[in-house]
Amino acid sequence: MGSSTDAGRRALHPFAGTCFFEPLRELAAVWHDKASGQAAVEALENLARGGMPVVGGGGAMASAPLSDTGPCVRVRSLVFGFPDERPLFTGLDLSIQPGEKIALVGPSGAGKTVVLSLLAGLLPPQSGVIEIGNQTLEAGSGDAVRSRIGWMGQRPHVFAGSVASNVALASNAADLPAIAQSVSWAGLEPVAQAHPSVLLGEGGVGLSGGEAARLALARLLAAPAKDLWLVDEPTAHLDAATASLIRQALLDHSGRRTLVVATHDPALIARMDRVIMVGDASVVVVQGKSDV
Repeated sequence: MGSSTDAGRRALHPFAGTCFFEPLRELAAVWHDKASGQAAVEALENLARGGMPVVGGGGAMASAPLSDTGPCVRVRSLVFGFPDERPLFTGLDLSIQPGEKIALVGPSGAGKTVVLSLLAGLLPPQSGVIEIGNQTLEAGSGDAVRSRIGWMGQRPHVFAGSVASNVALASNAADLPAIAQSVSWAGLEPVAQAHPSVLLGEGGVGLSGGEAARLALARLLAAPAKDLWLVDEPTAHLDAATASLIRQALLDHSGRRTLVVATHDPALIARMDRVIMVGDASVVVVQGKSDV
C-alpha cells in the first residue's frame, strides 16, 4: 500500500513507469543506444524528406565473441541522490572484472536501474569516480566511453520507420545482412511484422511487448563494437518462451564482453559469474551466485 510520500516520490522519480519524466527517460535511452546520435538524426531527416530511413553500411557484423575482452568497471566513493530525497548511494564502491557477467539484484526501488544509468552516463553522480576500461567517465570523455556501451532498457523506444533502421540505431557498421542476422538471433525471423523492411509506427505500433523487447535485443546484437552491455530487466513482464529466448541470446552472444544485468529473474541470476546485491541506501553486498 503506497503512502502520499510514495506517490510524491514516484512523481519526481525519473525512472517511474508513469510520470512526467517518462518520455525523457525513453529519449535518453535511445540517445544512449546511438551515442553520437548521428545515425538516428540522419534517418529521421531522411524520413522527413519522404525517403526511407538510412541504414549505415560498410562491412559485415563480427560474430560474438569479440577478439578482445570487455572493459573493467570501477566505481569509487560514488554519491548519488535525487533532489529533495535522501541519498540513494553514499560512498558506493564497485569493481567488475573484464568480461565478467554480473547480476544486480535487490528489491524494487533499491537503485538497480540507477546503477546502470550511472555507469552509462545517463545520470551524473554528485561525487565519486566511474571508470570504464581505465578511462574516467566525465564530460570530456563521455562520448568515447559511451561509444563502447550497449544499452537495453526496460522500455525500449521504437521510432517510426523500418525495422532495419531501428535495429541499426546502435551501429554505423550494421548493413542489411548484419541486421537480418541480429533479427534472427533475437528470434524475430518468423515474425512477419519484424522483417527488416517492414515499417513500424512510433513507439512500436505493430509489435507486441515481447516483440519490442526482442527488437531491442537485436539492436544490441547488431553493434559488435559495444563491449560493455548494460541491460535492465530484460525478461520482466514477458511470457516464459520469450523470456527464455532473450535470456539465452544474452548469454550466447555476450561472448567476452562485460555484461551487467539488473534483474529479478532467478534463472538468469543463476547463470551469472557474480551477484551484486543492491540494498538499502548505500549498501552494496557482493555475493557468489551460489548464495542467491
